[in-house]
Amino acid sequence: MVTIPKKLVKIPDSVENPEYCLAEPLGCISNMVRTARPEYGDFVAVIGCGTMGLLTLSALKQMPLQGLIAIDLQDSRLEWAKRLGAQFILNPKRDDCEQFIQDLTHNQGVDIAIEITGKLKGLEMASLIIRNASFYGYQGRGRIIASSFYAGDQIMSNTLGYQLMFKSPIVASVHPWHSLNFIEDVAKGVWGYQKHFLPLDQLVTHEFCLEDLAKGFEAASGKDIDYLKGVIIME
Repeated sequence: MVTIPKKLVKIPDSVENPEYCLAEPLGCISNMVRTARPEYGDFVAVIGCGTMGLLTLSALKQMPLQGLIAIDLQDSRLEWAKRLGAQFILNPKRDDCEQFIQDLTHNQGVDIAIEITGKLKGLEMASLIIRNASFYGYQGRGRIIASSFYAGDQIMSNTLGYQLMFKSPIVASVHPWHSLNFIEDVAKGVWGYQKHFLPLDQLVTHEFCLEDLAKGFEAASGKDIDYLKGVIIME
């Protein structure tokens, strides 16, 4: 009998394109979606439509939501978002996201905002569109799922500080350490890939051999706007 180490998840032999079944990021998607816990008829917004955001949208489209909203600064990524299940797409450079969502939700705001931009501006957007506090007669206690690492020279704005105070949402810092059982989340991520709920293979835009690792890091740095996900293929 073969014993699988506790920190590994086996990719089933039946999985198509196993080289694209990147278990750890898929586990992060499971962690985020399970933490978000959307309920029947909720409004959910995903802010940031890179690979992680797009996979999150793809998972959420399986659920009976009243509105699934994608927000990003790149129209090409918003087109991907629509393809993977977003019902509404918004570009803050062109659209008044806050007003659109207030109109859509009858001035309540979204029940859940999932922030995956890596920027405090994305977290500020989440704070602006999350639902109003129950103190003012609404449902209250919306949830912000924050999966980014806010560092460098980013500064928290007065707007973000005020909105977090005024609306008092539940904010979850959803990194692997947040998960109650991350290996279980990884296993469910692999299952989601196998069942095509998390179509990571569709989002791989770049492949590199091990010798071209430096080129891979350069492509992932953000200079190539067509980059979504790159993989190292071991020959």
